[in-house]
Amino acid sequence: MFQTGIDKSNSQKKVISVLGIRGTGLYKIWGKKEKGKKIYVIDGKKVLIKRLPEKIQSVEEVEKFLQEEILRHVKERKILWKTWRGPKKEFFACLIELEEVEKGAEIDPEPFALARVFLSLGQKNGEVWNITKEKTVRVILEEGVITGLRVYLNGLKEAKAPEGKVILLCGEESRNPEVKEKFQQNRVLELKKVAPSEACALGAALKGIIANHLPDFTPAEGISEKEFRKTLSFLIAGGTIYTLGLLTLHLFTPYLAKKFYQKEVEVFKKAFPWLRAVAPMSQLQAMAQAGKENFYQKLKDVLSQLPPQTQILSLTYQQNKFSVKLKLKATQKVDNLPGKVNLVKKLPDNTQILEVTYDVK
Repeated sequence: MFQTGIDKSNSQKKVISVLGIRGTGLYKIWGKKEKGKKIYVIDGKKVLIKRLPEKIQSVEEVEKFLQEEILRHVKERKILWKTWRGPKKEFFACLIELEEVEKGAEIDPEPFALARVFLSLGQKNGEVWNITKEKTVRVILEEGVITGLRVYLNGLKEAKAPEGKVILLCGEESRNPEVKEKFQQNRVLELKKVAPSEACALGAALKGIIANHLPDFTPAEGISEKEFRKTLSFLIAGGTIYTLGLLTLHLFTPYLAKKFYQKEVEVFKKAFPWLRAVAPMSQLQAMAQAGKENFYQKLKDVLSQLPPQTQILSLTYQQNKFSVKLKLKATQKVDNLPGKVNLVKKLPDNTQILEVTYDVK
């Protein structure tokens, strides 16, 4: 699936689109044009992350605390909040001021987007500093969990750099010599796949693909009163039919179950004559899960070994065969790619189109 992260929190709009599979950590940066689902970054100035007192031990207590301490003072603003537990089982809460986006789009707080980029680099403990002309956003992570947020509106003037930490520097001002000097007592990471100013857009584009433990702030869409009444009438009518049907089904259940099982065995034997049919549905589920895991591993092998600047033209899965069509420079070597590599076409601009095919069993 395609997803696009859109960051409008600073002076210039940044857009990064990726091709990825939700929940797997597998992705490929596609480009800088909007494609697929849009995910908008919520400016860090509109985000508050708070460590709650240790005495709070339930979500109900979190809600009561936030209502008394914060929400009752900002009733005129539309505030959303989410909560999670830290490494020591303490509660954290994140509050954002909701921004309206077009239908079908999602939102992602700037600290979450930055944390996602940090985690994508294989790091769990450290800090992300997003340094721009307007502000500096500092996100602190412990064991892969966000445990702190600071927003400096005067750049780096009032910010004191930590020592001995793993630091990811991003933002348009992050490569200035004075910034590097400020963080010289730390292990500094730099983004290589995108420009430093595009970190937030990349992190938003990776929402749902990696770091799924981060809360989702996209509000659920409600239904109108007319739709509600229509749905309710269907449920009532359906409930009546279901009750009558249940009485009839109760009399015929043993007979039907036997017939269904016989049909399952018949179909299973036709498809897999070399296997003994014991519990056809359970056997098929196990085979499907094994095939799914093999498919993801194969896809990961291909994506991780692609040469730099490779364009993915298409992904195809048909009849237990998976193929990836690629466009890359004619001089680049592809001997290390798994599967069978076929040349499709050589182009006048010194590039070539290849197709990598492998079996998924």
